[in-house]
This record gives sequence, structure tokens and C-alpha cells, in this order.
Amino acid sequence: AYDAQNNPLTAPIHDILRSRGIEALAVIPMVIGNEIFGTIAFDETDPDRIFTDSEMRLVETIVHHTTTAVQNSKLFDQTEQALKETEEQARRLAQLNQLSAALNQALSLKDIYKSAVVETPAVVPADYVSLALLDDSGECFEILATWGETIDMSVGTKLPVAETPLLTAIKEGRIVT
Repeated sequence: AYDAQNNPLTAPIHDILRSRGIEALAVIPMVIGNEIFGTIAFDETDPDRIFTDSEMRLVETIVHHTTTAVQNSKLFDQTEQALKETEEQARRLAQLNQLSAALNQALSLKDIYKSAVVETPAVVPADYVSLALLDDSGECFEILATWGETIDMSVGTKLPVAETPLLTAIKEGRIVT
């Protein structure tokens, strides 16, 4: 845009252009596919300066190379992120297999309960894990195994079901967080 300080195309930024003494402005979009994700702009303070066709072709080449480099960088970052996620999934799957093996080798209910709470934090990090079963009355959960540190939540603790997230989980048959 020549006469950038007065050109209708640059009206929203006339004050900025005037304060910087910019007389000519060229803005080239950075496009990936059909999506514009940025621009490269250059400006000129010499009112007699006219950008040549050759210069504009050079700038288009620079924009193309820059766009390609940005796209490659974004693809590399996406690939790195996908690799990290895949590695994390593989780690969790291995830990889940370890948990499954521990449960399968357990010889008693007590061993099953203990294996479940000890192995779970390796799969899903937590400070405390407890396993509780509904008692015969259906009104309390009794903690049968724990892992980690907590206050007043030891094996044998009974937790009332009424009006708690436990009741919601039971009634609705869903996970409550």
C-alpha cells in the first residue's frame, strides 16, 4: 500500500503508520493449505520508494520458505507430542499388565485387595488409594486395603453411603470425581 498513511486499506492503523513515518507497506500472507496463519510485512519511510516486481517475487519466495519452515516446525512438534503420548500409553499399558499379573497371582482376597491398591498409583498417579466394599447392610463401605498416606482412613474404617459421592456412584453406576 503506497501512501500508507492515507490509503483506505490501512485506515485502522493510520495513527501507527504516521507515528513511525511509514510511507509504503507490503503485507504478504503466510498460508498453509487454505488457511492464513500469519503475515510478513515490510515498510518503507521513503515516500519515493516503489517496490519492484523483482523485489516482490523475492519477498514471496522468502514468505514461502518461512511458511514451509513454520509448517515443518509445527509438524515436528506434533510428531514429538504424539511420540510422548504413545510412550506414556505404552508405559501405562506395561504397568496395567503388571497390575493384572499381580492380581492373577494373588492367592487370597486380601492379596487381591492389596495388589489393586499398591499397583494402581503406577498406572494412575495418586497420593492415596483405597479399596472399599459395600457391607452386608448396604449402608456403609468398609475400607479393606490402602496405599499411601492419609489421616483417619485405615483398613477397617467404615464410610456411610447416604448422601455422599459414594451413593451417587452406586445409584448412577458411574465414576464420581
